[in-house]
Amino acid sequence: MEFVDIYDDNMIRTNIVKERKEELLKGEYHLSVHLWTICDNKILIQKRSKNKKICPNVWSIVTGGVISGENAKQACKRECLEEIGIKIKDYKMVGSIKRKYDFVNIYITNKMPKIDDIVIDEKELQECKIIDINLFEQMIKNGEIIDSIIEEYYKYIKPIIGEQIK
Repeated sequence: MEFVDIYDDNMIRTNIVKERKEELLKGEYHLSVHLWTICDNKILIQKRSKNKKICPNVWSIVTGGVISGENAKQACKRECLEEIGIKIKDYKMVGSIKRKYDFVNIYITNKMPKIDDIVIDEKELQECKIIDINLFEQMIKNGEIIDSIIEEYYKYIKPIIGEQIK
């Protein structure tokens, strides 16, 4: 059983803790994290397991929920280690998005792991690959990328990539 801290409309933690699967009331949110790994116009993407209840067989990035008592930065490190077996050190928050039931803190790192160093959690993922940003954008157009990361890519990540290239 996994528990999450509940946040209010302003992303302030309340004193409420709920089981992750428990329905949230209006004005209740939990916290999630997304980690973008981008370096030299390349991006690390991962294909979700075919057994996932939500969006199986779709390409994404490292994502996950913040568990009770944990902060978003800790969750980001934990999710990266759990999903792809990589310990991250250098990463920074670049934004946050409020969705229907959660706030997503968005992180980015430019420390690209070697593909051979990635250890996939097969309950979570099928495969990982490093691709060119142009291919990633084509995959968005083709509907191959999970919808939940597209808005933040254009709002927060693409402008950062543009700055790195200049």
